[in-house]
Amino acid sequence: MSREECELLVESYHVNKKLMFDGSIAQPSEIESFQIYETQEDVETFVEAKRRHFSVLKPDFLIVGKYGKNVSNLFIKHPPKERVKEKALRKQERNLN
Repeated sequence: MSREECELLVESYHVNKKLMFDGSIAQPSEIESFQIYETQEDVETFVEAKRRHFSVLKPDFLIVGKYGKNVSNLFIKHPPKERVKEKALRKQERNLN
């Protein structure tokens, strides 16, 4: 995924617009967390090069998580707007009680 694609994905997340991951659709307010990793090569090439370091077959996301660079904080600045609103309402309710 390119930097521009990551930015579009995260913008959708921030404004609580539905996201598509590997053919599945998710509502951002239902996503607990996600991370973005940077690799030097495309993911397929990167994973194949690193796979030899494991004696047991590991899922691609574990390999990228171990050897990729976590750049989530460069993209994800806050939770989805709906979650921010929900937190503010809960805080207001607690202050009223």
